[in-house]
Amino acid sequence: MSGAASPVNAVLALVALILGTAVFALLAAVSSAVTRTVEMAQVTTLPVLVIPFVLSGLLIPVAMLPGPLRGLAQALPLTPVVELMRLALTGTAAGRHHLGLAATFSGAVIPVLVLTAWIAAAGWAARRWFRWEPRR
Repeated sequence: MSGAASPVNAVLALVALILGTAVFALLAAVSSAVTRTVEMAQVTTLPVLVIPFVLSGLLIPVAMLPGPLRGLAQALPLTPVVELMRLALTGTAAGRHHLGLAATFSGAVIPVLVLTAWIAAAGWAARRWFRWEPRR
């Protein structure tokens, strides 16, 4: 064994993986609507990937961000994925207090709602602007 502790809630880890994958796959489809060439794909996807990564809590804890930036960070699509993974793997909430198995489900409600809203919005946008035919 590696000595690593087992996850507190493996179901939440699976939920984070599935919802996070769905959000970013849909956002990739949306970004294709504004990407005219293969070379521009790096430029059009950069903000969609870098801004949520920087503000997700992986580099700087969300609680340490100033008020308006904290609100923005909590509304971005990667922050709830990080929160769900933290809850699932360590049982630690954003306030750094430990939760039991049952309490992790109640702590996951807000991140799941945020991800669901992102999936709905990105799904609508992808359906509206995604093009199947080649550009001319």
